[in-house]
Amino acid sequence: LFLTDKRRKRSYARTPITFQLSLAYSLVVLLGFSLAIFQASSWHFLIPLLMAVPLALFQLESKTRHQGRSLWAELAGALAMTALLPSILLLGHASSTQAAAFSLLLATRSLPSILYVRARLRLERGENVNKVLPVAASIVACIVAALLVYTKFAPVAILPVMIILFI
Repeated sequence: LFLTDKRRKRSYARTPITFQLSLAYSLVVLLGFSLAIFQASSWHFLIPLLMAVPLALFQLESKTRHQGRSLWAELAGALAMTALLPSILLLGHASSTQAAAFSLLLATRSLPSILYVRARLRLERGENVNKVLPVAASIVACIVAALLVYTKFAPVAILPVMIILFI
């Protein structure tokens, strides 16, 4: 909201409060990031975060232009958040392959969720909905999970979870 107010060159009663909240959140993130860098045995955990920066900036820019609920903005935000998982895993000394596999699982689960919620909201408003896309995305997510389990990059316990989320 703070960036939106600034973009519009307006100041409301909420503007100073949103600035203070933004500053507080930024300080918490900076503190956590500093601790992660201090504790890290390698800098590899930064790679997924750096790859997510353009996606996060795109979502932030979309929100400041009141387009944060567009499909591309929602997908960019979800994919940017998936970068946290491999970074955390790499900080915990997981292999790059494990980190990539779990990031892929999270990404393939995020896409169908976003498509499903968007479809449900449209149905609630009485609009026409393409029901095939969310179902197809869920099937692809289950196939990706099965392949990761088959190649031993993911535990077998992932399969029932993905199937339950599909149903």
